[in-house]
Amino acid sequence: MRDHIDIVRRRVDGSRARLHVLSGALLVVVLWSSACSDDNTGNPGEISNQTSNGTSATSNATSGTTGGTTGGATGGTTGGTTGATTGPECEEGERRCGGQDRVEICEEGAWSEAFCSDGWRCESGQCAPPPQVCDNGEVRCLNSNTAERCVDGGTRWVAEPCAPDLACEMGLCAPVVVCEANTSRCLEDGQVERCSEDGTELLTAPCDEGEACQEGACAPIPICEPGASVCTEGGQLGVCSEDGATIEQPMDCPGETDVCSAGECLTLCEATARGLVAGGPTHLGCEFWSPLLEGSPIQAPGFALTNPNPFEVQFTVYDYTHEPEDAVAEAGVGEERVRSEVLDAEGEVVEALDGVLEAIALPPGGRAVVLVQRKRVLGFNSALRIGRVNTWQIVSSHPIGASQFGPLCCAGVNDSDSSLLLPKQRDTLRQRIVAPSNGYVTIVATEDNTEIRVELPTRELADPTPQVTPDNTGAINIGPGTFNAFDQLHLQVDRNNDRDALDLSGGLIISNRPVMVFGGHVSSYVPFSTITSDHLQEQIPPMNAWGTRSVVGVTRWRSEDLTAEGVEERNYVKLVAGDDPVRFTFTPPLSEVADAGPYSDSGEVDCRALAEAEGGATLDAGGVCVFGTRDDLVIDGDAPFLAAQLITSSRTTDAALSGDPTFMVVPAVEHHVTEARFHASPVAEASYVTLVTPPGNTILLDGQPIEPLEEVTVTDDWSRVTVSVSPGTHRIESADGVEFGAIVYGYAVEASFGHPIGLALPRAR
Repeated sequence: MRDHIDIVRRRVDGSRARLHVLSGALLVVVLWSSACSDDNTGNPGEISNQTSNGTSATSNATSGTTGGTTGGATGGTTGGTTGATTGPECEEGERRCGGQDRVEICEEGAWSEAFCSDGWRCESGQCAPPPQVCDNGEVRCLNSNTAERCVDGGTRWVAEPCAPDLACEMGLCAPVVVCEANTSRCLEDGQVERCSEDGTELLTAPCDEGEACQEGACAPIPICEPGASVCTEGGQLGVCSEDGATIEQPMDCPGETDVCSAGECLTLCEATARGLVAGGPTHLGCEFWSPLLEGSPIQAPGFALTNPNPFEVQFTVYDYTHEPEDAVAEAGVGEERVRSEVLDAEGEVVEALDGVLEAIALPPGGRAVVLVQRKRVLGFNSALRIGRVNTWQIVSSHPIGASQFGPLCCAGVNDSDSSLLLPKQRDTLRQRIVAPSNGYVTIVATEDNTEIRVELPTRELADPTPQVTPDNTGAINIGPGTFNAFDQLHLQVDRNNDRDALDLSGGLIISNRPVMVFGGHVSSYVPFSTITSDHLQEQIPPMNAWGTRSVVGVTRWRSEDLTAEGVEERNYVKLVAGDDPVRFTFTPPLSEVADAGPYSDSGEVDCRALAEAEGGATLDAGGVCVFGTRDDLVIDGDAPFLAAQLITSSRTTDAALSGDPTFMVVPAVEHHVTEARFHASPVAEASYVTLVTPPGNTILLDGQPIEPLEEVTVTDDWSRVTVSVSPGTHRIESADGVEFGAIVYGYAVEASFGHPIGLALPRAR
């Protein structure tokens, strides 16, 4: 038989045997033949039958005859009649399809069936081979792990699985290619990764000591870019060799105190302004600008200057004439006096200042108290102030620290506050206003031909001049040539607005040259419901010194019992969003720490009203909100913001040393410092420093471990520490080199002062 034919046949009616019962209980079983004969062999692709129709007919005839003999005439007749009347069902050799894969064949007058081989099909009574689906011997990939081969004359595919270490490529199982042969690259960990010759394996190897992976190969570690100007470890300036391995032609920088930084010789002032000195960014500098800010009309402003260097530094104070200013020798109230003088590191007076403030020597670690004379009485209106203006420029030979007091003297002055002065930076061309409610902003030009545009949130300005009247959009434009160095743009809300809160905060200042921005208030009530007020002022950091986290440590309470009847002492916190919307989160939650809303009568947004179900709050770009609290807290934002902190009026406390409102910037955590020098004003009869620091940070005050009046855990990451300080200049530092934030403030009878101690400005571009 052919390979594709199996030997199985049956009658079309499905019978495999017939049973006849004869007389005398003779049982005869006639079985179909199981043998194949040559005359009934099936066609190709058929499965042959196992029966013979001839045998069937003969058996039937015999049965009839036997029946007639054994059973009598009736039985015989019946049997004979049956056999004689059965006729052929079909013509001999006739073929037909009995199904998709079954052939029926007429044999000896009856149909028998044959099944086609696997894959074959019946067509016109014949088993036909399956259609060709491929070229015999052809190969292909079923998937990455299985090849297929075409067999049986192209009628079917047979799967051939690949071994575990092989993969199907172009129909054949072959080694897996994982990379381009004989290539290499550098890994992030500095090792070299090479591809094997056949591309099936990646090999890694570290470089030898003194080498690093460069362009896929180990090479000597370059210490500089070939041909570039570079600084040696000893601070000399040299040229990088061609292979980048050495520095050639090293030489000292020309100036005695010049430093080599970023491949060039810089004065210490330039390096500090760029944040390139040891210790990184800082609030120290060599050029400061300060206006007289509206406040006490009876006292001259004063400056406190500190020299952190181990060598002598010279400074000069210029007024609007671009000439050195004359010092005011002393000022005071009654018998209390403050004098312009220079002191050494031990606090001994080395020079009384009475004359031109030019090239004044500051001893190493020393300080100076400088009083200057106001040039004209200020008006409480919005104006462009040019010509004879109350603006001063402080220039030093090397970086110093500076703060401004309005005024610097004395405890009997009821209107007072202070500001940390920030050095001039190039990156101060886009700033936002942060000021007390119903207050003012003073913008100081540091260069000639300065152009300024201010976009205000309110148009209600006090007695504006034509030059400073907001247009329909609330914008003010001052063109170049009008605004020169020392000039001021002063914008003040209408103070005759029945105490309604008109807030300039969030307003945008855009300039083509660096400007300094100060926010303040002539005399503010905090809250507005009280009847005592104080002068407020602060220099506002540029937005590159804002951050996404602020830790607010509450001030030292004046009241002995905050729960006593009539005591409303607390701190108010003002949040201002930068150029992007800010979503805030508070730790602890705002609902637990905010016990009051804004301190003004109307207009300001209550941060609590913005609180979301999960405890956060969102401000739009330039948005502002305020809340009151008696608790320390951590404020996080998903974009830069600035926080300001206010102390309440004297009538909110029952203390004899009642103090009064003070306005302070809260340094963002990103701009905390490790060391700072500060001046505690003699205006205050009791002064304090509040620090926020990671727990366990060792803080030194004037070289000695601090003795806290109070130490409170804010969160697992932050503690608040409060210490008492005496009037005068102090140094505070972390012995562990851990950054901290700090404010200094003080109380007198219905007077206060306060400002941040240090604020690390970012590197200037």
